[in-house]
Amino acid sequence: MTRPKPKHANPPRWGNSVRIFSPPRSEEEAKLLQLSIEELLANVNPKNPHDLLDWRGSQNGHFSSERWALLFSAGHINIDPISKQKVLARGMAEYKIDFAVGYYTQVLGLGRLPSQVNFVGKLGPYCKSLDQRQGGAGSLNTFWRSIENVKIQPSGKKMYW
Repeated sequence: MTRPKPKHANPPRWGNSVRIFSPPRSEEEAKLLQLSIEELLANVNPKNPHDLLDWRGSQNGHFSSERWALLFSAGHINIDPISKQKVLARGMAEYKIDFAVGYYTQVLGLGRLPSQVNFVGKLGPYCKSLDQRQGGAGSLNTFWRSIENVKIQPSGKKMYW
């Protein structure tokens, strides 16, 4: 008896907490992408992640058992017309979205270079420091989240991390 040959030599087995995103092709797609990310991260993010002055609610998710890996491709995923398989069209991707990177969340760019996955929203992915007091603790809790291999060029000219 012979086993069927897999399509890939070692296909990845992603868990339910891994999401892979393609760049949005329109403003409507960008809005839907942002909403879906905010929905995914609702339990590990602050109550109101867009209110940069009030992050007191960000204890929400501090001791959550949820873990997320958000992977952003450097090109669009197309369907090959002959094989009907998904194929990544390489290139440089722009994501005009903003989202708070919550506790236990990893954001990864899938390009060969960080410049191949660009976040160009007002803030891009961000994490605001909890303690905003003068001389306060600052960003002592940002080590429970990460961003790797992306370029962030916020239109607001300031990156929050």
